[in-house]
Amino acid sequence: AQAVSAQAKPGGTMSEYQEWAFRKRDVRTLCWEADASKAWELKTDAAWLLNRAQRCGVSAIIADGWGQFSEPSKSWQNPEAQRDAITCRTCGKDVVAVLLHESCGHPACARCWADSLPGDGWPTLDTECRACCRGCSLCRANDSPLAAFPGDCGHAACQPCLRRHLAAEVAVCRAEARDIIHCVVPGCPCFLKSRMHSWPRLCRLSPEVQVLGGELLAMHRRLRDLPTQESPVGQAGPVCVICREHRWALVVNSSCGHGACEACWTAWAEAQVPSCQARKRDVARCFAHSCGERVEDHLWSFLADGSASVGEFFRSPMAARRRRLRQSELFPAAMQVDCPLDCWGLGYLGFDTVMCFVCEHQWSPEDAGDAPAAVSEEDFMGLKVKRCPRCQEAIQKSGGCDHMTCRCSYEFWWTSLQPYRKT
Repeated sequence: AQAVSAQAKPGGTMSEYQEWAFRKRDVRTLCWEADASKAWELKTDAAWLLNRAQRCGVSAIIADGWGQFSEPSKSWQNPEAQRDAITCRTCGKDVVAVLLHESCGHPACARCWADSLPGDGWPTLDTECRACCRGCSLCRANDSPLAAFPGDCGHAACQPCLRRHLAAEVAVCRAEARDIIHCVVPGCPCFLKSRMHSWPRLCRLSPEVQVLGGELLAMHRRLRDLPTQESPVGQAGPVCVICREHRWALVVNSSCGHGACEACWTAWAEAQVPSCQARKRDVARCFAHSCGERVEDHLWSFLADGSASVGEFFRSPMAARRRRLRQSELFPAAMQVDCPLDCWGLGYLGFDTVMCFVCEHQWSPEDAGDAPAAVSEEDFMGLKVKRCPRCQEAIQKSGGCDHMTCRCSYEFWWTSLQPYRKT
């Protein structure tokens, strides 16, 4: 392929222009030095370079003023437009674009990369970086392309040594719940870049790193809506108070601040399901000893998604109905009382009579406990009746609320037979 001259510029539509701009070409024949008089050719070459880099997964940097192009009759004709340039560290020339090496991150113009490469001169992961002039810090060899150049420490490694180092580091990262790779030289305080910045490059070199990265990404997606506890960068993960092992992150119950790993939370929730069913509760208490705080609803819902038994209990009709009553915005927890009968329901204070919204049982707010045997119903001529606390008249309740008025004008609560007092 030959460099395209100014006479070859099309004057047709934008589709014809793009077809001409993005056709296959050799980077050695293109013009990369910043020159305002060749603005149209340079902007076209830069656009082709960026398009090719995106398709091949290579990082490219385009100088300001050269990264966008339009019809040939517009901005390219203005030589006075403000355009910057990037200095190539290899050849020292001011160019409009540079490519970053996929392993070490060193920049150079496309022509410098292509000078020592076969084919169309496109750099790949195995391409030797001309800026990495030192040998491998592990095997001391200088005949293999360097694949890692961590930064200020100056340590580098060839690909075979780096792959072995990454496999060993992944095992340590799993044991310590550490999501960062140490330098190739033992004892060096530096890291292979930082966290997710160099992770894609490391994944191309090591399948172990790729698997670990997928697990970390899946974990962060699962826990993104939950309060978590994590360790600072470069340190081992926090220790779970239940299993005493390092974990990537601990899930925290925001109401009390106690946290544990995801696996321990799930196992504890499964063990609490029978207790919740026996006590007619839709959610369990915190796992910490002597902590009476309720598990937050968003955390309980998360645990239900990760466990079949917890999920079945969470979505059961009675637990769901009690949860809706408990989450009422009009009646906070301080105004809620449990039904005194063996029921999943609850009632709301603030009225003369409290009524359970599940079984519709009514009782006095002054006495929410179980009715004693002395006030229970008795059989009277085949009817269920109670005695008036004042005159001992037999009374049969045929409906209505819990507030009763006897023929002797005595007012009392039907459930507890306590005197009625207006609130």
